[in-house]
Amino acid sequence: MSYPLSKEVQVGETTLASQYNQLRADAVYLGGDENTSATLQQLLMTYQGTVSLSAVGSQISLHASAAQPCSLMIGGKPAVATQTVSVSLSREDHPQCAQLYLTALKTEGTATFTLKVREAPVESDTERPIGRFFWDADLGLVRTLHDSTFLQHLQQLTLPETCQGRLTLAASNPFPTADIPMAESLYFTPCGGNKISLYHPAAGWTTYVFPPLMISLAGLSSQTCYDVFVMLGADGKPTLSLEPWSNLTALEQVISWQDGIPVLAGFGGGQYQRYVGTIGLTAAGRTADTLSDRNIWNYQNQIRKPLRKLCTVAQNQNAESNRWVPYAQDTGLSLGLVIGMNHAEVDLYGSGSITAISANASALGIGIDIDPEDSSMTVNAAELTALEYHGGSLLTRLQNRSPNRMLGKRRYHLISYTVNDTHTFNGTNYAQNACGLSGWVLA
Repeated sequence: MSYPLSKEVQVGETTLASQYNQLRADAVYLGGDENTSATLQQLLMTYQGTVSLSAVGSQISLHASAAQPCSLMIGGKPAVATQTVSVSLSREDHPQCAQLYLTALKTEGTATFTLKVREAPVESDTERPIGRFFWDADLGLVRTLHDSTFLQHLQQLTLPETCQGRLTLAASNPFPTADIPMAESLYFTPCGGNKISLYHPAAGWTTYVFPPLMISLAGLSSQTCYDVFVMLGADGKPTLSLEPWSNLTALEQVISWQDGIPVLAGFGGGQYQRYVGTIGLTAAGRTADTLSDRNIWNYQNQIRKPLRKLCTVAQNQNAESNRWVPYAQDTGLSLGLVIGMNHAEVDLYGSGSITAISANASALGIGIDIDPEDSSMTVNAAELTALEYHGGSLLTRLQNRSPNRMLGKRRYHLISYTVNDTHTFNGTNYAQNACGLSGWVLA
Protein backbone atom coordinates (compact mmCIF):
# COMPACT_ATOMS: atom_id res chain seq x y z
CA MET A 1 0.00 0.00 0.00
CA SER A 2 1.34 3.40 -0.94
CA TYR A 3 1.09 6.08 1.70
CA PRO A 4 -0.12 8.76 1.74
CA LEU A 5 -3.02 8.18 -0.64
CA SER A 6 -3.65 11.89 -1.13
CA LYS A 7 -1.64 14.28 -3.32
CA GLU A 8 -1.15 18.02 -3.34
CA VAL A 9 -4.02 20.02 -4.89
CA GLN A 10 -3.00 22.85 -7.15
CA VAL A 11 -4.62 26.28 -7.01
CA GLY A 12 -7.74 26.35 -9.16
CA GLU A 13 -8.25 22.59 -9.28
CA THR A 14 -11.63 21.15 -8.37
CA THR A 15 -11.60 19.08 -5.18
CA LEU A 16 -13.19 15.70 -5.89
CA ALA A 17 -14.96 13.37 -3.50
CA SER A 18 -12.22 10.82 -4.04
CA GLN A 19 -9.60 13.38 -3.01
CA TYR A 20 -11.56 14.17 0.16
CA ASN A 21 -11.94 10.49 0.99
CA GLN A 22 -8.22 9.95 0.47
CA LEU A 23 -7.45 12.84 2.80
CA ARG A 24 -9.86 11.39 5.36
CA ALA A 25 -8.32 7.91 5.06
CA ASP A 26 -4.86 9.40 5.53
CA ALA A 27 -5.95 11.41 8.56
CA VAL A 28 -8.14 8.82 10.30
CA TYR A 29 -6.84 5.41 9.11
CA LEU A 30 -3.26 6.26 8.06
CA GLY A 31 -4.09 5.40 4.48
CA GLY A 32 -6.11 2.28 5.27
CA ASP A 33 -9.86 1.77 5.17
CA GLU A 34 -12.38 1.58 7.97
CA ASN A 35 -13.00 -2.16 7.51
CA THR A 36 -9.40 -3.23 7.99
CA SER A 37 -7.75 -0.41 9.97
CA ALA A 38 -8.07 1.00 13.47
CA THR A 39 -8.48 4.74 13.82
CA LEU A 40 -5.62 7.03 14.77
CA GLN A 41 -7.50 7.85 17.98
CA GLN A 42 -7.68 4.16 18.91
CA LEU A 43 -3.99 3.80 18.14
CA LEU A 44 -3.07 6.69 20.43
CA MET A 45 -5.73 6.11 23.10
CA THR A 46 -3.16 5.36 25.82
CA TYR A 47 -0.39 7.58 24.48
CA GLN A 48 1.62 9.44 27.08
CA GLY A 49 4.64 11.61 26.48
CA THR A 50 7.38 12.11 29.02
CA VAL A 51 5.89 12.93 32.41
CA SER A 52 8.38 14.65 34.68
CA LEU A 53 7.12 14.89 38.27
CA SER A 54 8.67 16.33 41.41
CA ALA A 55 7.52 17.08 44.94
CA VAL A 56 8.63 19.77 47.33
CA GLY A 57 6.94 19.73 50.70
CA SER A 58 3.21 19.39 50.07
CA GLN A 59 3.34 20.54 46.42
CA ILE A 60 3.54 18.26 43.36
CA SER A 61 4.66 19.70 40.01
CA LEU A 62 4.54 18.38 36.46
CA HIS A 63 7.31 20.04 34.52
CA ALA A 64 6.66 21.21 30.94
CA SER A 65 7.56 24.03 28.59
CA ALA A 66 6.93 25.12 25.01
CA ALA A 67 10.19 23.46 24.01
CA GLN A 68 9.46 20.28 26.01
CA PRO A 69 5.66 19.91 26.28
CA CYS A 70 3.94 17.06 28.13
CA SER A 71 1.36 15.36 25.90
CA LEU A 72 -1.37 12.96 27.03
CA MET A 73 -4.44 11.26 25.62
CA ILE A 74 -7.31 11.77 28.06
CA GLY A 75 -10.54 9.98 27.22
CA GLY A 76 -9.34 9.56 23.62
CA LYS A 77 -8.64 13.29 23.19
CA PRO A 78 -5.19 14.90 23.03
CA ALA A 79 -4.15 17.25 25.80
CA VAL A 80 -0.88 19.09 26.31
CA ALA A 81 0.84 21.17 28.97
CA THR A 82 3.33 23.76 27.71
CA GLN A 83 4.19 25.11 31.14
CA THR A 84 4.68 23.64 34.62
CA VAL A 85 1.44 22.52 36.30
CA SER A 86 1.24 22.15 40.09
CA VAL A 87 -1.14 21.02 42.82
CA SER A 88 -0.82 21.45 46.59
CA LEU A 89 -2.12 19.15 49.31
CA SER A 90 -3.46 20.21 52.67
CA ARG A 91 -4.05 18.39 55.93
CA GLU A 92 -7.64 19.67 55.89
CA ASP A 93 -8.39 17.88 52.61
CA HIS A 94 -6.27 14.80 53.39
CA PRO A 95 -5.95 14.40 57.18
CA GLN A 96 -4.80 10.75 57.11
CA CYS A 97 -1.45 9.32 56.06
CA ALA A 98 -2.24 7.32 52.93
CA GLN A 99 -1.26 6.24 49.45
CA LEU A 100 -2.82 8.71 47.00
CA TYR A 101 -3.01 9.02 43.21
CA LEU A 102 -2.23 11.90 40.86
CA THR A 103 -4.48 12.35 37.83
CA ALA A 104 -4.52 14.67 34.82
CA LEU A 105 -7.90 16.45 34.51
CA LYS A 106 -8.63 17.87 31.06
CA THR A 107 -9.65 21.50 31.23
CA GLU A 108 -13.00 22.01 29.51
CA GLY A 109 -12.83 24.10 26.35
CA THR A 110 -9.03 23.99 26.12
CA ALA A 111 -6.28 21.61 25.02
CA THR A 112 -4.52 21.62 28.39
CA PHE A 113 -5.04 19.85 31.72
CA THR A 114 -4.67 20.39 35.45
CA LEU A 115 -3.54 18.05 38.24
CA LYS A 116 -5.93 16.38 40.67
CA VAL A 117 -5.28 14.28 43.79
CA ARG A 118 -7.48 11.21 44.25
CA GLU A 119 -7.77 8.38 46.76
CA ALA A 120 -8.15 5.88 43.90
CA PRO A 121 -6.83 5.84 40.29
CA VAL A 122 -9.77 7.48 38.45
CA GLU A 123 -10.14 6.88 34.69
CA SER A 124 -12.85 8.72 32.72
CA ASP A 125 -13.48 10.76 29.56
CA THR A 126 -11.87 13.77 31.25
CA GLU A 127 -9.41 12.26 33.71
CA ARG A 128 -6.43 9.90 33.61
CA PRO A 129 -4.07 8.56 36.31
CA ILE A 130 -0.47 9.67 35.81
CA GLY A 131 1.23 8.93 39.15
CA ARG A 132 1.16 7.62 42.72
CA PHE A 133 2.65 8.84 45.99
CA PHE A 134 2.48 8.57 49.75
CA TRP A 135 1.03 11.47 51.71
CA ASP A 136 2.55 11.96 55.15
CA ALA A 137 -0.28 13.93 56.74
CA ASP A 138 1.51 14.22 60.09
CA LEU A 139 4.39 16.16 58.54
CA GLY A 140 2.51 17.57 55.54
CA LEU A 141 4.97 15.99 53.07
CA VAL A 142 4.66 14.15 49.76
CA ARG A 143 6.88 11.05 49.65
CA THR A 144 7.81 8.29 47.13
CA LEU A 145 6.28 10.06 44.10
CA HIS A 146 6.36 7.92 40.91
CA ASP A 147 4.82 8.43 37.47
CA SER A 148 2.64 5.76 35.87
CA THR A 149 5.31 4.65 33.38
CA PHE A 150 7.70 3.85 36.22
CA LEU A 151 4.96 1.93 38.03
CA GLN A 152 4.17 -0.10 34.90
CA HIS A 153 7.85 -1.03 34.51
CA LEU A 154 7.96 -1.93 38.20
CA GLN A 155 4.94 -4.23 37.86
CA GLN A 156 6.46 -5.91 34.80
CA LEU A 157 9.76 -6.58 36.56
CA THR A 158 9.77 -10.34 37.12
CA LEU A 159 11.75 -11.88 39.95
CA PRO A 160 11.33 -15.65 40.40
CA GLU A 161 12.06 -15.35 44.13
CA THR A 162 9.10 -13.01 44.68
CA CYS A 163 6.73 -14.68 47.13
CA GLN A 164 5.28 -12.08 49.48
CA GLY A 165 2.85 -14.22 51.43
CA ARG A 166 2.45 -16.54 54.43
CA LEU A 167 0.17 -19.44 55.23
CA THR A 168 -1.95 -18.62 58.26
CA LEU A 169 -5.20 -19.59 59.95
CA ALA A 170 -6.18 -15.95 60.56
CA ALA A 171 -7.59 -14.01 57.60
CA SER A 172 -5.43 -11.01 56.64
CA ASN A 173 -3.01 -11.61 59.54
CA PRO A 174 0.31 -13.23 58.55
CA PHE A 175 1.54 -13.36 62.17
CA PRO A 176 -1.29 -14.36 64.52
CA THR A 177 -0.12 -14.48 68.14
CA ALA A 178 -3.10 -16.12 69.84
CA ASP A 179 -3.66 -19.88 69.79
CA ILE A 180 -6.01 -21.12 67.07
CA PRO A 181 -7.12 -24.56 68.32
CA MET A 182 -9.29 -25.40 65.33
CA ALA A 183 -9.69 -23.96 61.82
CA GLU A 184 -11.72 -25.04 58.80
CA SER A 185 -10.08 -22.63 56.34
CA LEU A 186 -6.50 -21.92 55.32
CA TYR A 187 -5.28 -18.51 54.17
CA PHE A 188 -2.28 -17.31 52.18
CA THR A 189 -2.12 -13.66 53.07
CA PRO A 190 0.22 -10.90 51.85
CA CYS A 191 3.37 -10.48 53.94
CA GLY A 192 5.95 -7.80 53.19
CA GLY A 193 4.12 -7.06 49.94
CA ASN A 194 1.36 -8.57 47.82
CA LYS A 195 3.11 -10.14 44.82
CA ILE A 196 4.03 -13.68 43.81
CA SER A 197 5.86 -15.01 40.74
CA LEU A 198 4.42 -18.08 39.00
CA TYR A 199 6.00 -20.16 36.24
CA HIS A 200 4.69 -21.55 32.96
CA PRO A 201 7.05 -23.32 30.50
CA ALA A 202 5.64 -21.32 27.60
CA ALA A 203 5.79 -17.93 29.30
CA GLY A 204 8.49 -18.13 31.96
CA TRP A 205 8.02 -16.32 35.25
CA THR A 206 5.22 -13.80 35.62
CA THR A 207 4.61 -11.71 38.72
CA TYR A 208 1.04 -11.30 39.97
CA VAL A 209 -0.57 -9.08 42.57
CA PHE A 210 -2.81 -11.11 44.90
CA PRO A 211 -5.31 -10.40 47.70
CA PRO A 212 -5.60 -12.73 50.74
CA LEU A 213 -6.29 -16.21 49.31
CA MET A 214 -8.49 -18.75 51.10
CA ILE A 215 -9.21 -22.44 50.66
CA SER A 216 -11.64 -24.60 52.63
CA LEU A 217 -10.41 -27.71 54.43
CA ALA A 218 -13.85 -29.34 54.35
CA GLY A 219 -13.90 -32.82 52.87
CA LEU A 220 -10.16 -33.41 53.11
CA SER A 221 -8.65 -36.61 54.49
CA SER A 222 -8.08 -36.57 58.24
CA GLN A 223 -4.74 -37.47 59.82
CA THR A 224 -2.98 -36.40 56.62
CA CYS A 225 -0.49 -33.73 55.60
CA TYR A 226 -1.14 -31.55 52.57
CA ASP A 227 1.35 -29.59 50.51
CA VAL A 228 0.04 -26.13 49.65
CA PHE A 229 0.61 -24.52 46.25
CA VAL A 230 -0.25 -21.27 44.50
CA MET A 231 -1.34 -21.51 40.88
CA LEU A 232 -3.49 -19.61 38.39
CA GLY A 233 -7.20 -20.35 38.61
CA ALA A 234 -9.69 -20.44 35.74
CA ASP A 235 -10.10 -16.67 36.08
CA GLY A 236 -6.38 -16.10 35.50
CA LYS A 237 -5.76 -15.02 39.10
CA PRO A 238 -3.62 -16.69 41.79
CA THR A 239 -5.44 -19.30 43.84
CA LEU A 240 -4.54 -21.99 46.40
CA SER A 241 -4.41 -25.71 45.75
CA LEU A 242 -3.74 -28.67 48.06
CA GLU A 243 -2.00 -31.97 47.28
CA PRO A 244 -2.25 -34.76 49.91
CA TRP A 245 0.54 -36.87 51.36
CA SER A 246 -0.06 -40.60 51.78
CA ASN A 247 -0.51 -39.94 55.51
CA LEU A 248 1.04 -37.66 58.14
CA THR A 249 4.64 -38.72 57.48
CA ALA A 250 4.85 -40.14 53.93
CA LEU A 251 5.24 -37.53 51.18
CA GLU A 252 3.28 -38.42 48.02
CA GLN A 253 4.24 -35.93 45.29
CA VAL A 254 7.74 -35.19 44.06
CA ILE A 255 8.67 -31.54 44.32
CA SER A 256 10.97 -30.31 41.54
CA TRP A 257 13.01 -27.11 41.31
CA GLN A 258 12.63 -24.42 38.67
CA ASP A 259 15.31 -21.72 38.87
CA GLY A 260 15.79 -22.67 42.51
CA ILE A 261 12.07 -22.41 43.32
CA PRO A 262 10.12 -25.53 44.51
CA VAL A 263 7.27 -26.34 42.12
CA LEU A 264 4.91 -29.13 41.11
CA ALA A 265 5.05 -29.44 37.33
CA GLY A 266 2.56 -30.32 34.62
CA PHE A 267 -0.78 -29.15 36.00
CA GLY A 268 -3.70 -27.55 34.12
CA GLY A 269 -2.33 -26.83 30.66
CA GLY A 270 1.27 -27.36 31.65
CA GLN A 271 1.51 -24.66 34.31
CA TYR A 272 3.64 -25.16 37.39
CA GLN A 273 2.23 -24.86 40.89
CA ARG A 274 4.45 -22.94 43.28
CA TYR A 275 5.06 -24.66 46.62
CA VAL A 276 4.46 -22.37 49.62
CA GLY A 277 4.22 -24.78 52.57
CA THR A 278 2.69 -27.82 54.26
CA ILE A 279 -0.16 -28.27 56.73
CA GLY A 280 -1.27 -31.17 58.93
CA LEU A 281 -4.88 -32.20 59.55
CA THR A 282 -6.24 -33.63 62.79
CA ALA A 283 -8.46 -36.67 63.23
CA ALA A 284 -11.43 -34.32 62.78
CA GLY A 285 -10.13 -33.16 59.38
CA ARG A 286 -9.29 -29.68 60.66
CA THR A 287 -6.03 -27.97 61.53
CA ALA A 288 -4.62 -25.96 64.43
CA ASP A 289 -1.83 -23.59 65.37
CA THR A 290 -1.19 -23.49 69.12
CA LEU A 291 1.73 -23.30 71.51
CA SER A 292 1.80 -27.10 71.78
CA ASP A 293 0.57 -28.07 68.29
CA ARG A 294 2.04 -26.30 65.22
CA ASN A 295 0.34 -27.58 62.07
CA ILE A 296 1.32 -24.82 59.60
CA TRP A 297 4.77 -24.76 58.00
CA ASN A 298 5.79 -21.97 55.62
CA TYR A 299 8.55 -22.49 53.09
CA GLN A 300 9.24 -18.73 52.84
CA ASN A 301 8.86 -15.71 55.12
CA GLN A 302 9.46 -17.95 58.12
CA ILE A 303 9.47 -16.89 61.75
CA ARG A 304 10.36 -18.77 64.92
CA LYS A 305 7.17 -20.31 66.28
CA PRO A 306 7.53 -21.14 69.99
CA LEU A 307 6.60 -24.55 71.42
CA ARG A 308 5.83 -25.41 75.04
CA LYS A 309 4.06 -28.10 77.06
CA LEU A 310 4.43 -28.54 80.85
CA CYS A 311 4.00 -31.66 82.94
CA THR A 312 0.50 -31.93 84.41
CA VAL A 313 1.26 -34.23 87.37
CA ALA A 314 2.90 -33.33 90.66
CA GLN A 315 5.09 -36.40 91.15
CA ASN A 316 5.27 -39.95 89.89
CA GLN A 317 7.57 -42.90 89.65
CA ASN A 318 8.38 -44.20 86.21
CA ALA A 319 6.26 -47.20 85.40
CA GLU A 320 9.12 -49.61 84.65
CA SER A 321 12.90 -49.59 84.88
CA ASN A 322 15.36 -50.36 82.08
CA ARG A 323 12.95 -49.04 79.44
CA TRP A 324 12.00 -45.66 78.04
CA VAL A 325 8.63 -44.68 79.51
CA PRO A 326 6.52 -41.49 79.62
CA TYR A 327 8.01 -38.96 82.03
CA ALA A 328 6.29 -39.14 85.45
CA GLN A 329 3.64 -41.33 83.74
CA ASP A 330 2.27 -38.16 82.04
CA THR A 331 1.20 -39.72 78.71
CA GLY A 332 -0.04 -36.36 77.44
CA LEU A 333 3.31 -34.59 77.86
CA SER A 334 3.97 -34.08 74.14
CA LEU A 335 4.29 -31.47 71.39
CA GLY A 336 3.08 -31.72 67.79
CA LEU A 337 4.56 -29.95 64.78
CA VAL A 338 4.65 -30.10 60.98
CA ILE A 339 7.61 -29.53 58.69
CA GLY A 340 7.38 -29.85 54.92
CA MET A 341 11.04 -30.29 53.96
CA ASN A 342 14.00 -32.03 55.54
CA HIS A 343 16.07 -28.86 55.87
CA ALA A 344 13.55 -27.29 58.28
CA GLU A 345 14.96 -25.93 61.52
CA VAL A 346 13.56 -27.47 64.72
CA ASP A 347 15.03 -27.28 68.20
CA LEU A 348 13.33 -29.00 71.17
CA TYR A 349 14.38 -29.08 74.81
CA GLY A 350 13.28 -31.37 77.63
CA SER A 351 13.55 -30.44 81.28
CA GLY A 352 12.89 -32.78 84.19
CA SER A 353 13.66 -33.26 87.85
CA ILE A 354 14.31 -36.38 89.89
CA THR A 355 14.28 -36.86 93.65
CA ALA A 356 17.43 -37.96 95.47
CA ILE A 357 18.56 -41.48 94.58
CA SER A 358 20.95 -43.76 96.44
CA ALA A 359 22.09 -45.87 93.52
CA ASN A 360 21.77 -46.47 89.83
CA ALA A 361 20.94 -43.72 87.30
CA SER A 362 18.27 -41.91 85.29
CA ALA A 363 18.09 -40.21 81.89
CA LEU A 364 15.72 -37.93 80.03
CA GLY A 365 14.85 -38.17 76.33
CA ILE A 366 12.42 -37.02 73.65
CA GLY A 367 10.55 -39.76 71.84
CA ILE A 368 9.29 -39.32 68.27
CA ASP A 369 5.85 -40.74 67.45
CA ILE A 370 5.91 -43.20 70.33
CA ASP A 371 2.93 -45.02 71.74
CA PRO A 372 2.90 -43.89 75.38
CA GLU A 373 0.81 -46.92 76.31
CA ASP A 374 3.39 -49.35 74.87
CA SER A 375 5.63 -50.48 77.72
CA SER A 376 8.11 -52.06 75.28
CA MET A 377 9.15 -48.86 73.52
CA THR A 378 12.92 -48.59 73.39
CA VAL A 379 13.54 -46.48 70.29
CA ASN A 380 13.17 -42.91 69.04
CA ALA A 381 14.87 -41.37 72.05
CA ALA A 382 16.80 -38.14 71.69
CA GLU A 383 20.38 -38.55 70.58
CA LEU A 384 21.56 -36.19 73.32
CA THR A 385 20.95 -38.08 76.56
CA ALA A 386 23.18 -38.92 79.50
CA LEU A 387 22.69 -41.02 82.61
CA GLU A 388 22.65 -39.03 85.85
CA TYR A 389 23.68 -40.75 89.10
CA HIS A 390 22.24 -38.20 91.51
CA GLY A 391 19.01 -36.34 92.16
CA GLY A 392 18.24 -32.94 90.64
CA SER A 393 17.56 -31.59 87.18
CA LEU A 394 17.64 -33.60 83.98
CA LEU A 395 18.00 -32.08 80.52
CA THR A 396 17.79 -33.32 76.93
CA ARG A 397 17.64 -31.85 73.44
CA LEU A 398 16.42 -32.84 69.99
CA GLN A 399 17.27 -31.12 66.70
CA ASN A 400 16.35 -31.83 63.09
CA ARG A 401 19.50 -33.43 61.73
CA SER A 402 18.51 -36.77 60.16
CA PRO A 403 16.64 -37.07 56.83
CA ASN A 404 12.93 -37.92 57.14
CA ARG A 405 13.04 -38.51 60.90
CA MET A 406 11.07 -35.34 61.62
CA LEU A 407 9.44 -34.81 58.19
CA GLY A 408 5.67 -34.33 58.13
CA LYS A 409 3.49 -34.22 61.25
CA ARG A 410 5.16 -35.82 64.27
CA ARG A 411 4.53 -35.94 68.02
CA TYR A 412 7.37 -35.53 70.50
CA HIS A 413 6.94 -37.02 73.98
CA LEU A 414 9.08 -36.36 77.03
CA ILE A 415 10.30 -39.77 78.18
CA SER A 416 12.56 -41.06 80.96
CA TYR A 417 14.79 -44.05 81.62
CA THR A 418 15.97 -45.53 84.92
CA VAL A 419 18.50 -48.25 85.61
CA ASN A 420 17.38 -51.16 87.80
CA ASP A 421 14.95 -49.04 89.84
CA THR A 422 11.77 -46.97 89.46
CA HIS A 423 12.80 -43.52 90.54
CA THR A 424 10.44 -40.66 91.36
CA PHE A 425 10.20 -37.77 88.86
CA ASN A 426 8.90 -34.34 89.75
CA GLY A 427 6.34 -32.43 87.72
CA THR A 428 4.54 -29.43 89.13
CA ASN A 429 5.07 -30.11 92.83
CA TYR A 430 6.57 -26.62 93.15
CA ALA A 431 5.49 -23.47 91.36
CA GLN A 432 9.09 -22.93 90.28
CA ASN A 433 9.45 -26.48 88.94
CA ALA A 434 8.49 -26.04 85.26
CA CYS A 435 9.25 -29.49 83.89
CA GLY A 436 8.24 -30.36 80.35
CA LEU A 437 9.01 -29.62 76.72
CA SER A 438 9.84 -26.35 75.00
CA GLY A 439 11.56 -25.10 71.86
CA TRP A 440 10.78 -23.65 68.46
CA VAL A 441 10.23 -24.44 64.81
CA LEU A 442 11.16 -22.08 62.00
CA ALA A 443 7.87 -21.99 60.09
